[in-house]
Amino acid sequence: MSNQINVRDTLQGLGLRPDDLVGAEAASWRRFIPGGKLPWKELTSFEDEVLRLEERQRALEEERTRVNDDLRAAPERDLERLAQWERDGRRGPRPEPTQPRLEAELARLQEEMLGLHRAIDQATAERADYVVRNRQRLSQEAREGVERAEGRATRALSELEEARAALVAARRVETWARLYPAEEAGREPAWALLAGGLRRVSELMGLQNQVAADQVLAALREDVTWITGAARPEQRAKLEATRPVSAADVDRVRNQQLSDALEIESELARDRREADPRRRAAKRKALAEIEAMGRQI
Repeated sequence: MSNQINVRDTLQGLGLRPDDLVGAEAASWRRFIPGGKLPWKELTSFEDEVLRLEERQRALEEERTRVNDDLRAAPERDLERLAQWERDGRRGPRPEPTQPRLEAELARLQEEMLGLHRAIDQATAERADYVVRNRQRLSQEAREGVERAEGRATRALSELEEARAALVAARRVETWARLYPAEEAGREPAWALLAGGLRRVSELMGLQNQVAADQVLAALREDVTWITGAARPEQRAKLEATRPVSAADVDRVRNQQLSDALEIESELARDRREADPRRRAAKRKALAEIEAMGRQI
């Protein structure tokens, strides 16, 4: 989020109006890339262009800061040069003021900064358009990436569990080999506890009590499960609203429609002798609407 705030502050420094700032802040979110890298080669060209423009933007911002500092010091500096010229008996040409030149240079730099912002916005807008047009494929490929990473994390935790058990077994054998047949060979540490229950290890996780190693592994497995579907509440609402309709969703809706239709037909069969024709007509209309909805799915 800090990058978006920096963009907004920079645009405020360029003198943009509040309505311009709202649009600029919205456009700045198009620059967001999770982790700074995407797995699709076709999006690399967009990102390369944005990075090139942003590098030029940083250099221009440094130059603008330097000129702005010089401009603030210009009146006093120009006055000192003029005073020295007077004390020298006006020898040589009169010192030219630097303030007008610096003001013109600053204006030029501000125009170039605005041009760069426009260029970056255009590049990110094209990237956004590409993502929107290809969202279904990109989303499917991204989900496959999540599933691959989830499988890797799950296998790694299983391997860790097996490796820890093997390490415990190896250490038990080593201790036995060095102490047997003394009774101390059978007085073993609390293998089941994380780090044998050492407080300093539990405190690394913000805990004061001892915790079992299998509880840590279970927590890590829950963490993996959480990550695969993690989202902030506002993200989840948006994701649910744009979730593609699956075959299971279609079957569920059709089954519900069939159930509703059968219920209405059953009511109509019971109401054949009903005196109120408007009620029967309303049920027939509802039945027709359900059948029409079923044809649209």
